Order: sequence, then C-alpha cells, then structure tokens
Amino acid sequence: MTGHPVFLEETGSAAGRRHRGQRRPGVPGPGVRRSGLLPAVAAALAFMLAACTPAGDGWTPPPADVAGIQVVAAFPLANNTAQAGLEDELAARLLAGLHAVGWYEVVPMEAVAEQLARRRPSSLWNIDDETLLELARDIALELGADGFIVGRITGYDESVRVGAPSRTPSGGGAPGEAPGETMEWFVVQTTEVSVELEARLVNAHTGDIVHQRRAVGVGRVDDGRLLNWSLAAEPPASLIPSPHRRDVARARELAVEDALAAFAEPILPRIHPAPDAGPAGSRPDEGATSGLTAPDNGGETEADPGFPG
Repeated sequence: MTGHPVFLEETGSAAGRRHRGQRRPGVPGPGVRRSGLLPAVAAALAFMLAACTPAGDGWTPPPADVAGIQVVAAFPLANNTAQAGLEDELAARLLAGLHAVGWYEVVPMEAVAEQLARRRPSSLWNIDDETLLELARDIALELGADGFIVGRITGYDESVRVGAPSRTPSGGGAPGEAPGETMEWFVVQTTEVSVELEARLVNAHTGDIVHQRRAVGVGRVDDGRLLNWSLAAEPPASLIPSPHRRDVARARELAVEDALAAFAEPILPRIHPAPDAGPAGSRPDEGATSGLTAPDNGGETEADPGFPG
C-alpha cells in the first residue's frame, strides 16, 4: 500500500490496547470500534492483584466453580480451519495468560505434547470427542493437573479492504492561504481477522465440566495513508494504493487474544480493591497484564458449545 503513512490503529478488545503512529495534523482517524479500555484496565489490575496480594485483599475468586483446580493443562485445540499451527498458538497463549494471572499453575506444553505423542502415535489418527476427553483426562492426571482444557477452532476469516478516499480541510499556514482552502486526501486500509473457538475446562478428578463456552474474537488494524492530491475534486483511481497483507499477522494476533479472553473470563479472578488500596497510579507494576483481558467488542460468547456430555 503506497502513500504517505498517516496513522496505524489497532483494535482488539482482548488486547485492551492500541498502537497509533504519528498522525498528520487535521487528518481524522477512521471510525473504528473502540477498545474496552476500562474493562481491560480492570482486568489487568485483577491479574496483578491475584498474583501479589493476600487472600481477601484485592481479588475475588473466578465466577466459575474452580474449587480444587490449582494446576491446569491445556491441549492443542482441534483445528477445523485451514490455518495450520493455529491450534498450538491458541493453547500456548492460553497457558501463558493463565500463568501470568497467578491463580493457577500450568503444565508445560512440552509435557502435554510428549504424552500425546506417546499415546497417539500419529496425528492422522482421528478420535472422537468423547475418546479425546478420556485421553486428555488420563494425561492430565498423570501430569499432576487438577483440570484440563480441550476444544476446537471452528472458524477463521480474514479480510483486507481499502476504503473510499476521504478528505480534510488543510492550509492556512502560508501567506495569503485561508484555512480550509486546500484539501488533504487520505484512504484507510482495514485489515480484520476473526477467530471462533469452542472450549471447556474439565475437572480431571471428577470429570465434571467446570466451564465451557463458544467465543468469537476479532482483531482489526487500520492503516491510514495520505494521497498526493490536494484538489477539491476526488483523486483519480490511479492514486488509490493497492491493498497489502502486512497487517494480517497483527490482526490475527489480536483476534486470538480476543477469543481467548472471551473464553477464559469466567475462570479468572475479579478485581476487588481494598478500601486503602490507593489510586491505581500508585502501584509500581500498574499496566501489567496477562494478555487475557475482558472482551468488549460484544464478541459472541455462548455457554454451551455443544460438546458431548
């Protein structure tokens, strides 16, 4: 995508953050979904408090009944999409997020993979969901886990599009030039990725399903470019940059975080500040985050993804 860079804006509700490059004066940002900054900050504080404050002073337990689950193992999700490796990426990010919270201990992915390879000699050996649940439960118990997470990636979609040219009044800086006399034209490329998953947390000791959910995560990156055109008439098509795929990887990363946040929210502790906790700005590690922040995009979540009982 050619043209002079104007801004780069990332929107991923799970990320709870945005990155914005330098913007030319007078060039407005695109109309994008806003990240849920307040939910994200609250979630980040909850993770920090869960990791470093005494019981009863800073957090409340997760909404889901996770009593007795202190060690968690995550298995690669079954992948119903054409995105090879997405299942391992999701499991690794989920474990890293749970570990960062401080509420759970996690079984290393390598240990899970080793046991899976030993018990399932070929990745081409397909097994049904019920058999996989039993296999995962046996492996989890063998590895000392109290709970385990299994599921599947049910959808993946990406789109890259360049919007119609927009303009903003400029000028007024040169002698004899009135404000708004000239125009700055720009276009915005929007790269959007969505990831859909179904997953559950199971108590390895009892076999009970502690939590299950269908979640959809969306990541979006908007890349604004100035056009070399200052007339009031709309710029010719030859000046419109061609779309690029440079932002797909980042949008996918945000979508993965978003989907995982939507799934994991009920099994994470909640913030409950002590009366004398003081302002958030006084905390030395303010802003620490597990990478699993509360979703704000109205991302779809459903309690029952339809796994076998």
